[in-house]
Amino acid sequence: MPDIGIIFDLDDTLVASSAVKRRAFRAAVDAMGLSCRQLDVEFIRLSGTPLAQVCQTLELPSNFADEYLRRSRSLLDKIRLFPEIEELLEEMRRFGAKIGILTGRDRSSTEGLLKVVGIYEKFDAVVTPDDLPQCKPLPHPAWRTCAAMGVLPENTIMVGDSVVDVECGAAAGMATVGCAWGAATAENLLQAGADSVVSNVSELREELLNRLGRL
Repeated sequence: MPDIGIIFDLDDTLVASSAVKRRAFRAAVDAMGLSCRQLDVEFIRLSGTPLAQVCQTLELPSNFADEYLRRSRSLLDKIRLFPEIEELLEEMRRFGAKIGILTGRDRSSTEGLLKVVGIYEKFDAVVTPDDLPQCKPLPHPAWRTCAAMGVLPENTIMVGDSVVDVECGAAAGMATVGCAWGAATAENLLQAGADSVVSNVSELREELLNRLGRL
């Protein structure tokens, strides 16, 4: 059997972070005297995209990212794993799969968050926007994660809650599983090209075991 990989997005795929991100965003907006104008909704919708690109898309000041990161890092201990995620990761490892993280978070806050929720040691690779200039939905970050895990893209499954997760995995030649409990709806994930969409962690477990058995 070839080495098999699973790449997970982090925010709102493995951890419930949208409420905390929204809180940090609003605090940063207030601290800088900006008008929110419902930008927090757009901010969450762009989950999975590197912060610098999000700030550019939303036309936020150049120093907004630093203020947001300061607020966000102070709230890391408020973020929790979704139920059954830790058990899922352990089961995938017992199956023999290599497990990776591909996230739009910077490395410092990614590692800090993984340690806070207690799953830092469960991953064979963690790739962030600090590691290469290209970002989701381009395939390069997915390829980098595969290389770090020592697996081939065609033997890897991408799992994420956003359209860019699905597009990234598909562009990299991977099977893609959309998680309809985060940034995008099931319809949006399917329209983006997801091979399958799941609505809870139990369904995700069944889907991954089924796909791993076919690789």
